[in-house]
Amino acid sequence: MLVTGFEEAKGIAHESSDSKAEAESSLNLARAIDLSRGKEGLDETRLHHLESAYRDAVQLGDASQRAAAHNGWATTLLREGDAAGAVQQLNAIDLPQVEPAKRAVYRYKTSP
Repeated sequence: MLVTGFEEAKGIAHESSDSKAEAESSLNLARAIDLSRGKEGLDETRLHHLESAYRDAVQLGDASQRAAAHNGWATTLLREGDAAGAVQQLNAIDLPQVEPAKRAVYRYKTSP
């Protein structure tokens, strides 16, 4: 299963103390979980697993990875009907630390 492969990659990166690789593996894991969503959405277990992967990416990643994790979790929260939580995640993105080309996209998502 695709998710299992990303979990293994995350574990290998963790064991080698490579925080950037672990953050990237966490992002890939979260994206794989999100892509496995059916019409009915994610059950509580998968939603928790998805949140955990995004939180790991925020904790371990560089500015770009942290921004991608906040954005991905915001998208999930919107799908789950939590607009306030999504806005909170988007506002957590440290825009000055994000490369200018991507900064405009994140700024657009938070504008009224």
